[in-house]
Amino acid sequence: MNIRHFFSVSLLLISIYLLISCGLPSYIVIEAPVKTTGTTATTEVSFKAPSDSSHIDGYEIYYKIYPFNSTKIDTDRELFNIASSSYVYEFGETKLVKNKFQRLQYGEMDSQKFLRNAPLIPASFLPPGSELVIEFISEDISSITANGSYIGIPLRIVFQIGDTLKNFGSNVNLLDSDRNGVTPGTPYSISFVAYSRRHMIETAYNNSVPVFLGTIKDRSN
Repeated sequence: MNIRHFFSVSLLLISIYLLISCGLPSYIVIEAPVKTTGTTATTEVSFKAPSDSSHIDGYEIYYKIYPFNSTKIDTDRELFNIASSSYVYEFGETKLVKNKFQRLQYGEMDSQKFLRNAPLIPASFLPPGSELVIEFISEDISSITANGSYIGIPLRIVFQIGDTLKNFGSNVNLLDSDRNGVTPGTPYSISFVAYSRRHMIETAYNNSVPVFLGTIKDRSN
């Protein structure tokens, strides 16, 4: 074997070893939020931050409005049932956008602040094991608390002539982009889903699967 052939074979063997030992780039799915909402809850939804949040940048929450008692609520809930034989693994917002869920906002009505690029709920708001609660006390009183601290009220972005923030006690009207078939003046329900969002600089990690948190029942309209 001449020297040139020896080095060619050696280079090939080294390349094969590196491919076997390192493998192709793979994605690690970060831990999902842990649902804490009770099965019979109708006025609040909640989740805890997972125990390992080292690769989590924050948490995203989406909602969907339905006509009261719509059978579509159960159909959508089943989309997120990981124990179902028909479950499809899709991470982050993919399944939510595909099924017409909307990204939640929060704050105060007079702020008109839209949370777009940063995580909706930063990881600093929810240390591992701490809880976020979205509560609807009455038609016009609602709140979001993170780790026991009030951070604002749940809000919707309604796309009309421009972006407009509305709370969930406001009347749903025919121009609202998220009304999802709700007839103005009739009761409606709201389902919520959350997922953990990875650090943007950590390209080997992927957002978590979305978790169905529950449904707020019978909001007056």
